[in-house]
Amino acid sequence: MLNACALNIYAVEQDCFAAQELGLLQGLASDISYGIITRRIAQERKKTESELAKRASEWTFAMDFIEDAVYLLDLNDRIIHANRSFYKIIGSSPEQAIGKDISSIFHPQGETVPCPACQARMERLSFR
Repeated sequence: MLNACALNIYAVEQDCFAAQELGLLQGLASDISYGIITRRIAQERKKTESELAKRASEWTFAMDFIEDAVYLLDLNDRIIHANRSFYKIIGSSPEQAIGKDISSIFHPQGETVPCPACQARMERLSFR
């Protein structure tokens, strides 16, 4: 939504503003315009952040409703999100697990024989 605004300053006498005064008034108009634009951007950012938080909350609620462990990994097999069941099974919290390599969670002792989940990930990696 675009709103038009105007700031008009009138004087009784013609050409009563000196060049320096005109410069100050133009600077003032520019500052006001910048302030208005900045405020609108901040309001839009706040609205977007609120919408994102709502969607994240909805996703978390839906995922936590699932009793099986569900987790999302980035392309480097680091945990980016998981549901409550996942954290319960691994005995950890999001703060401790997010960003960690999934292998370090599944195999903290560094087991050399891959489990079925790790085998499936390795097969997925071979298709890249």
